Amino acid sequence: MVWSIESAVQRAIKHQHGLDGTYRECVHVVETVPGNNAWRGDVYVFDVTSPNASCCYAWTARGTDTIHDEVVAALGKLTGDSPAAAVRAWIVSKAKSPDV
Repeated sequence: MVWSIESAVQRAIKHQHGLDGTYRECVHVVETVPGNNAWRGDVYVFDVTSPNASCCYAWTARGTDTIHDEVVAALGKLTGDSPAAAVRAWIVSKAKSPDV
């Protein structure tokens, strides 16, 4: 089996939300806070079938142990209507609760 970021993200969507996703696109996102880049990277967009969302945005982020990356998978309807909005919502949630 060949490993790819898309397949890893697809597995994370299944694990975190119980949904199967179909890869749509990859979007580069840079989110900043005054004076800093808060997050920079690629957000993978997957189409999903769910009453709560029609897509899922997913990306990798530094894990809490700072050694391993984690995959964040956020349903589109719950976090906004764009990859950047999903990342922004995640940054805000991390600021409110560092253990998220």
